[in-house]
Amino acid sequence: MRRFSLLLVSLMLTLALVVAACDDDDDSATTSAEEAFCADADSLQAGVSALADLDVVAEGTNGIESAVSDVETDLQNLKESGTEVGGDELDALESSVQDLEDALSAAGEDLTTENATGVISAVADVANSAAAVKDTFAAACPE
Repeated sequence: MRRFSLLLVSLMLTLALVVAACDDDDDSATTSAEEAFCADADSLQAGVSALADLDVVAEGTNGIESAVSDVETDLQNLKESGTEVGGDELDALESSVQDLEDALSAAGEDLTTENATGVISAVADVANSAAAVKDTFAAACPE
């Protein structure tokens, strides 16, 4: 009987260690996912800041298209981070980016004073949408 008790205690200790080890892995995986999500959010914010700071007239459509492409990549990465945080805000940002692409298409290859105004306005809309995204993520990604 004593042997059975020792075996049972040993089995329970082993089980407790396995559960504890699995629990640590889950926390680590969650932390890694959260860190990846926050890194993607930071990257998006940096890309939008670069776009907003861009000299539209000096850079022309090629420079703007490159910055927009970076923002789109960052936005897609953030959406693929597997979180539901800020879904509406991300959709609004995605819509603003699409509006900017439409303004760039309408402007054509050469920016003029007239068509640059539409592009600059669209860039401002992207920046405003990104600010809403940043506000939403502030709680999820404390600094």
